[in-house]
Amino acid sequence: MIKVLLFVLVFNYTISDTITNRTITPKHVKKRILISALFSKKFFITEKSKDNCRWLRGFQYQKQQCQRRKGFAEVLNTARKLAISECEEQFRYYRWNCSYHKDMFKKAYRETVFMQSLATAAIMFSAAKACTDGKLQKCHCSDEVPPKRPDMKWGGCGDNTKKAKHITRRFMQVTHPNTKFRDVLNHSIEVGIKTVIENEKAHCYCPGGNTCAIKLCWKRIQPFVNIAQKLQYRYHSAIDVNSKNLRRKSSWKKQHADRLLYVNNSTDFCNLTAGRRCSSKDNCATLCCTRGYREQKVVVPRRCHAKYHDCCYKVTYDICHNEEYVYYCK
Repeated sequence: MIKVLLFVLVFNYTISDTITNRTITPKHVKKRILISALFSKKFFITEKSKDNCRWLRGFQYQKQQCQRRKGFAEVLNTARKLAISECEEQFRYYRWNCSYHKDMFKKAYRETVFMQSLATAAIMFSAAKACTDGKLQKCHCSDEVPPKRPDMKWGGCGDNTKKAKHITRRFMQVTHPNTKFRDVLNHSIEVGIKTVIENEKAHCYCPGGNTCAIKLCWKRIQPFVNIAQKLQYRYHSAIDVNSKNLRRKSSWKKQHADRLLYVNNSTDFCNLTAGRRCSSKDNCATLCCTRGYREQKVVVPRRCHAKYHDCCYKVTYDICHNEEYVYYCK
């Protein structure tokens, strides 16, 4: 009997020790990341859409947020369009032109962290604007701290970046079994948020006419193109976390709070440039990857001969057709 009890105790201890030391990935920790869905061009909202959050299939936590807050589905739809259009525009004449494949989201490339920060910024921007317009549930105009200057007073309806930041951070938070991958992408979220806040400016007007003893001011976020341009600069100045100075996570936040960080080196993307249009001959030298380029003469219609009409404060133009050369990669 004693031998049987000893066997049971040893067996139970062995099993519990095995379970304790086994690495278990929680169900909510996903290997697929959210930006793969955010940058997909499928399932944009239309008037006939029955489920405006269906593009979040597989992301249950985010889908619940999309469905529960009235107006948030529209915010996300606007943000996705903003992120995709600005990404394509900013990288129009670069080897990587914001195209992607599934494997790009399996590692933390320079392009991956840029897309993460851009998507974050687009959601925060769209949420803040929706709050101002009264289109997002439980969100209103910003509550600003009174300015220290005696000639300024907060008023009007400012963009609520504080609430938008909270909503965005909660929605975008990355859970992933790879610690470094997760930390770098979550750092990119903070860079996106910081970039939006940096582009928040005070707008003022004088309610008292010419005297202007006190200015009535409110904060507004600058156009999204400004934010995208700043993030493009941060893409080009991104830092490899595998460098000697950045192996400790603590140094990321202290030294590089406003810099994008990546883990894996990208390819040269030369396979994407055949047939692409260059902005100039000099641009072809880098875009075409030594394959050369071809010239093509085209006729371009442009406005010309502007005329101002005093009678109706109107400007009219003629249309002139100019011959220009355009350049394409071979």
